[in-house]
Amino acid sequence: MQRKNLSEQSLPLLAWLALATLLIAAVPLFLCQHLPNDAAYYDVQARCVLEGGTLYKDAVEPNLPGIVWVHMAIRSVFGWSTVTLRLFDLVFLAGTSSLLVRWNRVDRSQPQGLQTPLLVLAVFWMHFCLTEWCHCQRDGWMLLPGLAALSLRDRNLRDTNLKTALPSLWGYSLFEGMLWGTAFWLKPHIAFPALFALLASCLWAGLSRRLMTSFSGVLCGGLLMGALGAAWLIQSGTWPHFWEMLLEWNPEYVAARSQRISLSWYLVFFEVFSPWTWAHLIAVPWAILTIYRQLFGSPKRHAQADNGTTDPSSPEITKHRRDLLMSAFFIGWLLQAVAIQYPFAYVQTPAIVLAIGLCTGIRWRADLFPVARLGYGFVFLVALLGSPCTEPARLANWLDCVTQGPTASVRANVQYETIPSWHDLPAIINFLKERNVHGTDVLVFDAGLVTIFNEMDLRPPNRYVYTDVHARLFKSHADNIHDTVEHSPHRYVVSSLIPMKLTPEQIEDINPQTNLPRAMGPELLDKFPYNQPVIFRQGVYIVHRAVHPIGELYTSRAP
Repeated sequence: MQRKNLSEQSLPLLAWLALATLLIAAVPLFLCQHLPNDAAYYDVQARCVLEGGTLYKDAVEPNLPGIVWVHMAIRSVFGWSTVTLRLFDLVFLAGTSSLLVRWNRVDRSQPQGLQTPLLVLAVFWMHFCLTEWCHCQRDGWMLLPGLAALSLRDRNLRDTNLKTALPSLWGYSLFEGMLWGTAFWLKPHIAFPALFALLASCLWAGLSRRLMTSFSGVLCGGLLMGALGAAWLIQSGTWPHFWEMLLEWNPEYVAARSQRISLSWYLVFFEVFSPWTWAHLIAVPWAILTIYRQLFGSPKRHAQADNGTTDPSSPEITKHRRDLLMSAFFIGWLLQAVAIQYPFAYVQTPAIVLAIGLCTGIRWRADLFPVARLGYGFVFLVALLGSPCTEPARLANWLDCVTQGPTASVRANVQYETIPSWHDLPAIINFLKERNVHGTDVLVFDAGLVTIFNEMDLRPPNRYVYTDVHARLFKSHADNIHDTVEHSPHRYVVSSLIPMKLTPEQIEDINPQTNLPRAMGPELLDKFPYNQPVIFRQGVYIVHRAVHPIGELYTSRAP
């Protein structure tokens, strides 16, 4: 018995020490990684608005403006360093982890045990293993207000059973709705897990007058945040351009998603994110079973715990209620990530975080807990042996990260995602600096190079900052995009060979007449930007001198 107690005390301590070690080892490297091109683009949009421009009119954006507002707030107060934005990414992650820990700990009188540090360790470990493409993204940041709203949904559902005064219940429900509304401005897909959580509330409490009062507060809170956002759009002059984008442009953007759906994509994600995706193998059936039991089990399950108590604030009742809410929230989130959104890697990661939260919140039977503990240990062993953030060669850059910060050479050594390639990009930046570029002198054709604007304090020469992506997605506006690029004030164009998927040998096999790889056929060389004269090349990146007319835009890249 004494040995068992010692084990129960030492394992959580070891888990906390592992978390501390992970943070010390991984945070400096994480802060030195580059921003994903989406985050860099949101910075470009935020700078545009802060300098008096108009979102949607001066910078095309097919999504709601919430993430641009966040970037505007962060950049206005804390500056434009990439480290700053990455620190906020960790703040959002820490907030999400804290809410999950608080959610799973239904009985504050009991010690935290092993599952709390394992939850935080797994969430941070997974995040440090993700490519830059998955950092500082809307889906991950949307999870924090979403979980905060779910926590209030739990409180309001408890208060519905406790017969709390209606004004108090309505007030907290209003705040819940404001959180859902905040998350909605970041990305409207939060509506799916929110709806599932509200439906689970009906399963738990029934369609009572008090629950309808709570729902009315949620609706008013959501409408209030919608009205505040609309007020900014109107006051800033963005309103008509917002609706033009939403109604005239977005249908093509949404339709392009169906061309990407395939089972193979999700199988790749499952493999790439292993062992963290293994949590789905437990979380999905657990969540479905929890909802099934509420639907077809005892109708009094919500009112009476296993030990017979009927107190809605008791740990037993709270556990059942939270299991139902989180299961519904998780299933709703997973469905929208898999069936509604583009199958991008960063879209899938919040669902994995929720799955980890569900798995570490399960109260295993006493005879099954040793098996579960072995399972936890096996997952972390696999992570230790196979995770990129624990590779000795990468950790060897730790001192440089601490002493030098995110220099070009450090970024090149610690980056996961090779777009942009920080082995080649610095030479391009230096060449442009030697040409004394400023203002709108540079057009970046490839979306993966949008970081050039922020690195060199330049401004896009036209509203189509993601020139290649916009030309491909918005085919009905092809003439408008072409004419805008034709009349842009840029002097130089930067393009990339990465989308061509050429081998290193093909990249180095240069045609002296074009200064481009011989493998690029006439169908490419006759189109912009590859028909522009090449004046500098470094690795996979090319600087062209701008000439007019520009000819046909290259748009044949596969989606």
